[in-house]
Amino acid sequence: MSPAVPLTELRQLLPPGPLLLAYSGGLDSRVLLAWLVALRHAYPGYSLRAVHVHHGLSQNADAWAAHCQQICDTHAVPLEVVRLRLTCGPRQSLEAVARQARYGALAARLAPGERLLTAHHQDDQLETLLLALKRGAGPRGWRPWDCGKPLPVAS
Repeated sequence: MSPAVPLTELRQLLPPGPLLLAYSGGLDSRVLLAWLVALRHAYPGYSLRAVHVHHGLSQNADAWAAHCQQICDTHAVPLEVVRLRLTCGPRQSLEAVARQARYGALAARLAPGERLLTAHHQDDQLETLLLALKRGAGPRGWRPWDCGKPLPVAS
C-alpha cells in the first residue's frame, strides 16, 4: 500500500517519543500512518496514536470515520474521532471556520511533549499557494509550509 518506508529520514526528523497523527484517512495520511507504524515497530521509544476530525460536512463523514477506525485498528493505533459542530457567522467562510475548529481540536488533544504530525502532498501546497496569491499575499504567503511550526489556533 505504501512506498518504501524512509526510516532513516523519519528517525532524523523525529527523535523517540510520543507521536500524534492527524489522520484524515486520505492517501497522504494513510501513507504517513504506515510509515509511522513501521518506525514504531523498528525502533523502541516511539508511541503512536491518531485523531480523526469529523467535521460533519459530508453525507459520507460517518462512513469515513468508520474507515479511519478500521485502518487504525488494523495497525493497533489508538484513534480518537472528534466530532465538531460548526457554526458559520456572517461573512465567515465555512472552510476557514472548519480549519480553525480542526486546529483547536488537534491542539486540545496534544499531550505535553507529543509531536503532532500531518500529511500533505504537493497538490495541497500548490492549492494553498494559489489561494494565497488570489488573496494578495506577499512573499511570506508564498513560501512552502514550515516543518515544526506551532498550530495557528485563535485564542
